[in-house]
Amino acid sequence: MNLKKFSVLCLTVTIFSLIYIQMQVMIYDLAYQAKQREDQALKLSDNNTHATVNIARLKSAQNLGAHFFDKNVDVDFASRGNIIDVQATPAELVKADRAVSPTIVKRASSLLDKVFGFRSIAEARPIR
Repeated sequence: MNLKKFSVLCLTVTIFSLIYIQMQVMIYDLAYQAKQREDQALKLSDNNTHATVNIARLKSAQNLGAHFFDKNVDVDFASRGNIIDVQATPAELVKADRAVSPTIVKRASSLLDKVFGFRSIAEARPIR
């Protein structure tokens, strides 16, 4: 009887030990996968930073000036002859703007709009 209890106890401890070891292996595996993902995210972040810097460098005035200078492109500032003066009243300009872009429609403001601020982002304004 004593040997039977001892063998059952040894078997139980062995099974629990194997389960514990398996759980520890899974924890290390998950930690390794998380570390790989973190390294990949850092690498992608570095690549993004390099791409952003390269885009900013290519868009810079110095780079564009050097590009135009190398290609001998004739680039000048706008002269007074290239500028057109528009002689219209503000009401005429608003009317012309609405005729060009009829999708802009001013909504009638209701009490709910005023209380809860139901406005689109373009209509948002600071409260004073």
